[in-house]
Amino acid sequence: MHRVLFAMYRKEGTSPEEFVAHYRDVHIPITRQFAGLREYDVFPVAGDEGPDAFAVMAFDSLEDFQAILDTDVFKEAMADSQTFVAQTESYVVGHIPVVSGNVHV
Repeated sequence: MHRVLFAMYRKEGTSPEEFVAHYRDVHIPITRQFAGLREYDVFPVAGDEGPDAFAVMAFDSLEDFQAILDTDVFKEAMADSQTFVAQTESYVVGHIPVVSGNVHV
C-alpha cells in the first residue's frame, strides 16, 4: 500500500471552523473521486499550534498514486486547495497497525 500524509495549514483570515467546513463540504467530495483511492482519512487539529489538519490517502501502489496527478479531478482538487490552504506538506508514510476495532494486532 502506498500512503501519503498531508499536513495542511489554513489561509490567513480563515477561521478553524471555516477551514474544516470547506474541507468537509467542498474539498473531500472532490478528492474522494481519485481513481484507485483505497483509504482516505482526515484529522482536523485542535489548537493553534502546527497544521490545521492532517490527511492520509492510501493507494495500492506508487503507480496508482502517480496516475492521478495528471487527471482533471486532481487539477480541480489543487485549484480548490488554493482557495483555503496556505501551505501543504506531504510525506510518504508507512503504517503499523496497533488496534483495529477491538482487536489488538
